[in-house]
Amino acid sequence: MLRRSLLLLLILAAVSAPPASATVSTTYLRPNTVVGLGSWSPTGATSAWDALNDGITETQTPTSVDYVSTSAASTKFKVGLGSASLAGGKVISASAWFYTSNANPVSFKASTAETWSAFSSVGWHSVPLTLTASQNQLDNISLEFNSGSGTSNRAVQVAFLKLGLELAAPSIYWGAWMDGDVRLLKEPPEEAGGDAPWDTTTWDEFETDAGKPVSIVHFGQPAPWNKPLNEEFSPAPLEYTISSGAIPLMDMGTTNATLSELAFAPVATNAPLQRFTAWAEDVYEFGHPFFLRLDWEMNLKSSTEFQWVDEARKSPDTFKLAWRRLHDIAEEESATNITWVWCPNVSYPESTSLKSLFPGAAYVDWTCMDGYNRGPAEDWLTFSQLFGSTYSELLALTAPSAALPIMIGETASAESGTTGKAKWIAEALGTELAKAFPHIKAFAWFNWNIYDKSTESRREWPIETSATARESFANVISSPLFAENTFESLPLLESIQPLP
Repeated sequence: MLRRSLLLLLILAAVSAPPASATVSTTYLRPNTVVGLGSWSPTGATSAWDALNDGITETQTPTSVDYVSTSAASTKFKVGLGSASLAGGKVISASAWFYTSNANPVSFKASTAETWSAFSSVGWHSVPLTLTASQNQLDNISLEFNSGSGTSNRAVQVAFLKLGLELAAPSIYWGAWMDGDVRLLKEPPEEAGGDAPWDTTTWDEFETDAGKPVSIVHFGQPAPWNKPLNEEFSPAPLEYTISSGAIPLMDMGTTNATLSELAFAPVATNAPLQRFTAWAEDVYEFGHPFFLRLDWEMNLKSSTEFQWVDEARKSPDTFKLAWRRLHDIAEEESATNITWVWCPNVSYPESTSLKSLFPGAAYVDWTCMDGYNRGPAEDWLTFSQLFGSTYSELLALTAPSAALPIMIGETASAESGTTGKAKWIAEALGTELAKAFPHIKAFAWFNWNIYDKSTESRREWPIETSATARESFANVISSPLFAENTFESLPLLESIQPLP
């Protein structure tokens, strides 16, 4: 086709971001809080943890004058530590270190150890640790000191946990639906803003809270027949996203046109299909790749919001035919820059069978699933409990050798107590995702401070619902496993491929 020939040179010139190889890093986790002080007291610092967090290593001699000391017998002192992301990585070595400025005996252990180790000399001392791949275990390690018997003065000057980490290479696209109502969670609350990508303040604030640029921006657009004539395709939000190095993830629901007419009506006489054809022509001219999440959560038992849900439940075959029809129209218009994402909700007893709704591997580029840990405590689901069964169902839709990459299109967790959500995030993204779900190659957090009319309250989905949740998210997402915004030059008119 002539249009493809006109863009051939551009296609050949465009390059994707090369994957980085795995690297080994030495990381020092230093005190950041006091868990228990006993009869120990700081000198030269406003807090005991601050007295111990000098930025030096075991190869250096401390020169600062701040320290923690006690002359009391049998008194224990415990400090918490900062953390690091284990997502996709591997702990090669782990050891806890501290420096004593006199020879009086001090017993020492990390919270993972069952026994104390005693030291009675000036200088650096260490104990080896055995760590599992659990992010929560690392997040909750503390260093403990005990003065033992006697009244001689003990002084500890520096302490830290030393990790040797084999870091993961970038292999998961990540991002969020970034909602401007999250500003209502600020202290004091701020006036709500717009959603990303249109509102760059909302986008910037999410990335500040997450501590890292996103590689996916999730947003929605109406079906082309629900837009003004000759404005079927709106490139602006995609352009905003791509210019920042991220990949658009665009939702489109087929409201105001039945699945039956999309599946069976002649294109020449059906207005929605004509408008979709015009949309596909513009998508071709646009050229840049994006994810299209069409008619998501089609397997729900019912829906008051998504027209296609009840239609799909009534006739799964019609749903599949409608999907294939729209896909074929886009292919006929050479809009091969669309990456088709088939995204059911996680399965549950009353949901429509995934197998009955799957259009076929020839019509889907990525499979997907949406799921939430809704709580409260009695209904609490781990990441694996939430997604494990549906993950297996998605893999079973194709032959093992032809498994499609999987995306999590929406996920979030409720709060529970003071640390429940933070721990859920740590285990979900820091441990379970890379360890147990290797075919998941993209995920989008649902950072929407959404109002639930049925409960007259807002759901606890944003990472900003608590300081502990926000800090946990920023910690685990800091892993290089989660790719940053380096995708502004993906090949034109090609679908988005998973990272290695």
